Amino acid sequence: MADIQARYGEIVTEVDTPRPLRRPPRRSLADDIVRLIMSDHVLSGSVKLGELLASEKQMSEQYDVSRVTVRAAIRTLQDRGIVRVRHGVGAELVFDRSLPTRRPIDSLASIEQLARAAGQVVKVDQLEISEIAADRKTAETFGVTNGESVLRVSRVKTLDDVPVVWVVDVVSPQAISFDVLRSEFESSVLEVLIAHPEVGVARADCELRPVQLSHDVASRLNVDPGELALYIESLTRRVDDDALTCTEQWLLPEYFKFSIHRRHIGDDLPL
Repeated sequence: MADIQARYGEIVTEVDTPRPLRRPPRRSLADDIVRLIMSDHVLSGSVKLGELLASEKQMSEQYDVSRVTVRAAIRTLQDRGIVRVRHGVGAELVFDRSLPTRRPIDSLASIEQLARAAGQVVKVDQLEISEIAADRKTAETFGVTNGESVLRVSRVKTLDDVPVVWVVDVVSPQAISFDVLRSEFESSVLEVLIAHPEVGVARADCELRPVQLSHDVASRLNVDPGELALYIESLTRRVDDDALTCTEQWLLPEYFKFSIHRRHIGDDLPL
């Protein structure tokens, strides 16, 4: 599959000007402790649902911060529905914040669908929608003329106002009217396309790999540059194999669980 990320660097002409980027606020020390608690005590599985987190004193010593900072971090976790503070007892883990797929990994589903299945709501931040001129590689992918307008849709997706995914879609002019997409778009390009049977969405060819976040993507997700993320590059196609969208996604791994269902098919495997 062509390197979509490299192609973006070659796109220099814009038909209209995107809205100014709204940078996420700088994180506080308490926010850093929230991420450490999530990583070390919740997502690691060391604390199970219904069990208590380490005490304020223990975490204060573990992270070399004041108990006031730990208390602020615990308050944030409580506000997000991750723990319940029992006065005189401690902070009890009450909710698994990861977003399970609840379907095979090869199922063509949006993050919004997965969230709804888990009883959660995805919102959008830092939305930018603009028409750009297709470079040579993008034009070849979509089967359009070099320089023809394609639609670029980029945004952060949040769970409970926490940034968890940075997404960039580039949409072919042969997929759907850009005006229709703009008017119906809420958070998912895929869901708009699927809502129109005439578009003929059939499948997406995807590549998944771990990456270290660049400074730009990290700043959008309010994390440190170099942190690991799950990178998904995909090309959505219709039944006749024509490409509809090129998509890049950077997912913070602590908020997602993907499972693979494997089955035995015998010794005669296709090469």
